[in-house]
Amino acid sequence: MNSQHGSNNEPALSSPKEDIRTLCVSAAVSAACFALYFAEDHGFRLFEESVRGGASAEMTVPSPLEVLTVLGVTSVGVCAALIAAISFGGLVVRLVRQLRISLREEAAAIADDRVHHGAA
Repeated sequence: MNSQHGSNNEPALSSPKEDIRTLCVSAAVSAACFALYFAEDHGFRLFEESVRGGASAEMTVPSPLEVLTVLGVTSVGVCAALIAAISFGGLVVRLVRQLRISLREEAAAIADDRVHHGAA
């Protein structure tokens, strides 16, 4: 049975363009969050107050706001990476399914052509 969204064999959840857009945006957000995390891990400070408080030779303690920000950015980065991975998996599954359907239709057309032309 066909509807305005196509056949019922494949649910019309999203189009490949939406999957690609979701994948790109999620990957970009994840990369930005992880870049900020790694920069923080290698000495970049988000807030200058935590650096100004102590002497330059002493190890400075990050402020609670800085810790919460880093944890929040890290969790957003992990979620974005998961969304990107799921979008990529869905896109690959959809493309493989479409390829298999087109190959099956092409094989059926070739077999039908052989039957009609008598080359069995």
